[in-house]
Amino acid sequence: MKTTRGKLLALLATTAFCVVPSTFAQDAPTLPEGVSVKFEKTENQPAVAIATVDGVETRIEAFEPLDKLPEQVREYVRAEWTKTGEFPAKTIKVEVDVTDAPEAAEWAESAKNRLIYWFPKIVEALDGKDAVAKIPDDYTIRLVFKNMDGVAYAAGREITVSSNWIKKSPKDFGLVVHEATHVVQAYRRGEFWTTEGIADYVRYYVSEPRSRNHWRIDPERSSYKQGYGITATFFDWMIREKDPEFLIKLHRALRARKNGEKFFAEEYQTTPDALWKEFVETL
Repeated sequence: MKTTRGKLLALLATTAFCVVPSTFAQDAPTLPEGVSVKFEKTENQPAVAIATVDGVETRIEAFEPLDKLPEQVREYVRAEWTKTGEFPAKTIKVEVDVTDAPEAAEWAESAKNRLIYWFPKIVEALDGKDAVAKIPDDYTIRLVFKNMDGVAYAAGREITVSSNWIKKSPKDFGLVVHEATHVVQAYRRGEFWTTEGIADYVRYYVSEPRSRNHWRIDPERSSYKQGYGITATFFDWMIREKDPEFLIKLHRALRARKNGEKFFAEEYQTTPDALWKEFVETL
């Protein structure tokens, strides 16, 4: 079953608009005279607020603290982003530990803000919109930084990040979304290709533009069982071309300790090999 994802992506293309006080209900915050706020939203990326006060322009993304904005516009922006869903009904607390890597403190603070922003959206992508409101008030993730090899890993509600890695790749905040997806998954008996495929799907197709998925597929050699970005690309095709509820259904099956083969057999009466072959033929 094909979806209207193409049309939706067109509708979600970059938009920019100026907001004036009359836009909101009478009990919403209003802007002082001579102050303006412009909002931008590009596809699934965090919204941007651009405030102009006394001719000085200040720009922040939705995951950044509102106190970076001039005081005159903070509640106004909060009201807009609450109304549009940029600020979710529920989110989480994040504790940062840079004891072993104090040089990572600045990066850690930015990662913390992004994690608070993206976590409810990860929950929605895997468990559905209603699940966001059920996030416990005291739900806390520890973000720990260590001088170690590798990139990052998740265990329970703790994400450990290599300070060595972020020195080499300081823009790689997507790793936090990938590991946070593992926190949400919480599979008791994980399966490599489905688990890592989902985590990279959330990274590249929920929190980042798909163009950042640099995992290349070789029709002759690649396999969905490689996991990560290759499997994520396959899952994206499944969602766009076969079933828009694929991700939620797969996540639910894995939570029930089913494996990928059993899930595809029960849900689609076929095998992942057959669907992969169909997918590769479209490349």
